[in-house]
Order: sequence, then C-alpha cells, then structure tokens
Amino acid sequence: MAQPISDDLRTRILEAFEAGAGCLRVLATQFRVSWGYCKKIRMQQVLSGEKKRPPQRRHGPVSRMTAEVQQQVRDWVGAQPDLTEVELCERLAGIGVKASRSLMGRLLRRMGLRLKKNSSRGRARHRGQPRAAQAVPRDSGCDLGRKAEVPRRKRSDHADDPVVRASAERRTRERGYS
Repeated sequence: MAQPISDDLRTRILEAFEAGAGCLRVLATQFRVSWGYCKKIRMQQVLSGEKKRPPQRRHGPVSRMTAEVQQQVRDWVGAQPDLTEVELCERLAGIGVKASRSLMGRLLRRMGLRLKKNSSRGRARHRGQPRAAQAVPRDSGCDLGRKAEVPRRKRSDHADDPVVRASAERRTRERGYS
C-alpha cells in the first residue's frame, strides 16, 4: 500500500511553486510525485490558506455509543452480570439511546465485557455430549420402531399400460434386442 507523502515534502513543493520555480507539472517531475498530487495540494492550499495537511473528515455517522453510554453499560454489567443483550438494549432505550442487539454485542466485545447469560443459546450441556435430539410427540402417529415403507416402481406394474408398452417396444427395437 502506498505511504502518505510527508508534510515536509508537501511544504517544499508549495513553497517552490510560490517562489516561481516552475509550473506544477515541472515541480511534480522535480520532486518525483504525480502531477495530480501537486494539483490536489495546491487546491487544498487555495481553499484553506495553509500549507499543512488539512484534518481528515470522519466517514459515516457519529456513534450513539459515547463514552458516557459505554460507562453506563459497564456499570450495569458490573452490577448485574446476568443481563442479556436485549435487556441492555431496553435499558438504553429507557435513557433515550436506541441500540440493536447486534450493536450491543459489538460494543460489549469492543469493551472486553462478557455476559453470563445468552438467551439465544440452547440449554447448557457438558463438553463432549451430543446435542439433544428434538422430541417427536407421542400422538403424531409415527411408529419409530419400524422402517418406513417406500413403494418402488416396477416395469411389470405398468405392463398393461399401452403407452408404456409401446415405448418399451420402441426402445427394444432401437437397441437391436428383438
């Protein structure tokens, strides 16, 4: 990935341009930078009036999870560690901060906090034990003790059907079995 050009080089290019050492194209080749970069820093200087790099703008919306909100969540989890993410979201809604469950999970991971309870999981089991199978209701009409019978089609079942018989005879003739 390309490295940013230092502020020192930026300043030297702009000072050389102001001193009349050449146009931006000539200065770009002299300082071994692109002509587009020279145009960009000159335009930034014209707009801001400064030779130094302008501060970067923030991309995206400002987070609702401010330092005060994070401290409040930390206090709630410290006082009651068995809160679920949904309960924390409801508490935040009570103080006027809207948060989804996924946002709450990301916030907790970023803060290094862990919850004791997770409502989306199943029951706890010992390590190495298989997951419990879902129960089949007794009144479902299924007899779990016997195999299921699946009917299979046989050619002899359709021997009296004229369409099936004609296609079978045609295949026999085409293959040369007659």
